[in-house]
Amino acid sequence: SALHELSKIYRGEIASELETSEEKANELLLESANLGYSFANTALAKVCFDTDQDEAYFRASVAFALDSKSEQAAFYLGCFHYDKDVPEPFYLACYYLSIAANEDENGLDSYLYSRALQKLGSHMHSGRMLTPGFNVVPSAVFWLRKSRNLGFNDAKEELEKWEIRVRDICANCGKESQAGEKFKQCS
Repeated sequence: SALHELSKIYRGEIASELETSEEKANELLLESANLGYSFANTALAKVCFDTDQDEAYFRASVAFALDSKSEQAAFYLGCFHYDKDVPEPFYLACYYLSIAANEDENGLDSYLYSRALQKLGSHMHSGRMLTPGFNVVPSAVFWLRKSRNLGFNDAKEELEKWEIRVRDICANCGKESQAGEKFKQCS
């Protein structure tokens, strides 16, 4: 929308002859978001993320409702649900972060998705990550590797810890595997 673009100009994101004004940029961004522009709602969620969590959550929800393919809106919604301690937010964190992780370009989304999977698995099974029939470790490790391959250093460090921890455990059932077996699967 034109208001969103004008907001960028006032914020100084686009070279301009106009004097930059954060206040004017936010005013135009809000007006654009209120008119139903998905990108403006996502940008407003980003602006409010550290200062007004309720507004940021609302704007990310609106942006995702307007454009269900918005990986930025999905990322913000996933981040909001990631830190909660009740089951529903873990499911929602996994849902939204999986959308963002599939479009990940810098490794952060994949890293957070891996962590959300770990939290969900741990929460569902009383702190046990390796539960027969529900083993999140292969999926969590996959997303950590993707994050590491995209250059996200926290994922590299966590992946090294995980690989030491799960070195002798079957990837399918979580039972101890025979030392030296190539695929680490039980028989």
